[in-house]
Amino acid sequence: MAIEIDQWHTISLVCFILLGFWIKARREEALLTREFGAEFEEHRRSTGFLLPKLRSS
Repeated sequence: MAIEIDQWHTISLVCFILLGFWIKARREEALLTREFGAEFEEHRRSTGFLLPKLRSS
């Protein structure tokens, strides 16, 4: 809808918000890897990054 009404600043804001979530999630994963090690690595293989996996690999 933002594209249709030519609100490019809205689209750029959404991109910045998504980038912020991605950066925060990467930092959190690094922290959890340091704290829980192999247990977290096992958990991470079965879950998604920002969104849950819809099917298993």
